[in-house]
Amino acid sequence: MGLEEVVTFLIPTLNERDGIGLIIDEIKSLGFNKIIVVDGNSTDGTAEIAKKKGAKVIYQQGKGKASAMMTGLKHVDTPYVAVIDGDYTYNPADVFKALKMMEDYDEVIVVRGNRKNIPLINRFGNWVITKMFNILFGTRLKDVLSGFYVLRTNEVKGVNFEAKGFSIEVAYLT
Repeated sequence: MGLEEVVTFLIPTLNERDGIGLIIDEIKSLGFNKIIVVDGNSTDGTAEIAKKKGAKVIYQQGKGKASAMMTGLKHVDTPYVAVIDGDYTYNPADVFKALKMMEDYDEVIVVRGNRKNIPLINRFGNWVITKMFNILFGTRLKDVLSGFYVLRTNEVKGVNFEAKGFSIEVAYLT
């Protein structure tokens, strides 16, 4: 089975003009062509850039990342969906490692190697939330707020996400 039949990249965006073209180019260079950009009504030309780069652009219903996910998942027809932030802070090539692990899991979280672009206060908050999550659920995760994860499509389709904003990452885990 070719890459095209295996995974769809789903990119929720809101004003990601500086990164969206780069991330789409990178994903395509890896051999993936099923790229869905769910735009939250950006005002900076994000959707137009994504269209020019060959991504399928869908305008999100509702507000927040959870609504973007629900909107985009309706258009995914592959066994796996790779959700990745549109700001080009993650390495799309890590999808290969994640896909190898998907035989045993319904979700694989990709952890960002470089956190330089994350303000110190946010890094601290992320660390606290991840520690609490690990204590509460007996896990050993490194970054529950990661903006890059691969999901088994049939397990996530139909989930009614109630989370708002970026808390969607934690909501699906629980």
